[in-house]
Amino acid sequence: MEAITLCKRLLSLEPLIPFYDSFIYCMGSLSQLGSSIRTLDLLKTKYGKKVFIFSTDSLHTRKSLATHIQSAYNLTFEPSSIYLSNYLYSKYLRSLPSIRTLYCLGNSNFLSEFQTSGFSTFGPEDNSKTLIDPKTILEVVKERKIDAVVVGLDKEYGAYKVFVSSFAVELGARLMVTTRRINYEKDGDVFPDAGAVVAGIEVSTTKVPESVLEETEFPFEVILKENEIKDKTLVLLDKGVKIGKVDLDICSICDIEPTDSKYWIKNLICNYPVSYTHLTLPTTPYV
Repeated sequence: MEAITLCKRLLSLEPLIPFYDSFIYCMGSLSQLGSSIRTLDLLKTKYGKKVFIFSTDSLHTRKSLATHIQSAYNLTFEPSSIYLSNYLYSKYLRSLPSIRTLYCLGNSNFLSEFQTSGFSTFGPEDNSKTLIDPKTILEVVKERKIDAVVVGLDKEYGAYKVFVSSFAVELGARLMVTTRRINYEKDGDVFPDAGAVVAGIEVSTTKVPESVLEETEFPFEVILKENEIKDKTLVLLDKGVKIGKVDLDICSICDIEPTDSKYWIKNLICNYPVSYTHLTLPTTPYV
């Protein structure tokens, strides 16, 4: 192991940059983007590295975030180099033949990715004036035959959506969430996140939601495979990112080295949930 200090200071990261061709910057909420933009700019502009953004954010599409980064920070990111929760979940759900109809909690950007991917979807609805009639809602849910409830940050979350989601899960739909994170910070204030939205459904159904983006290596597998990355890649984990079973309350880094078809990621980070450590992966693939 090589001891280093990783934080937002560029001088701490810069000595490592020549040793890697690809970088994956992991952020929980995109509210962290502003404080990270100098690092991203350094990697792309000065060193010409391949840089990918991975975030559990559910408010943007890949295209809208690329546009925002360009307009706000004058930094060009191709949409194909941005991996957000709706895109990754659509990829994951397409690998499950039994999942065809979704009930999505989130904004129109969140819903659009699933629609583009060919799923039958409904939600979010404007139900602010909807009279809550559980029997009617149950009949609607039975008619829809929902295979999965996918929960993002829904700013219009209310009782109607709790009823629909809970009935769907009780009838056999899988419950999934973009992040179990309860809240996030922005400009010194604290706001609810998708973990707070899914909590009501979890309590109502006693079903623990799946959090594929936080509890598996799936996001990294997609990034490496889609971009045919064969070289060692440095993963930058920002504060508050949860990977595997570990909540990282400090900045951390880890490098990942592709093997035949598996990647050492989850166990490595779980074993070393520390800041200030540069880790070299075992050569044995994760099974």
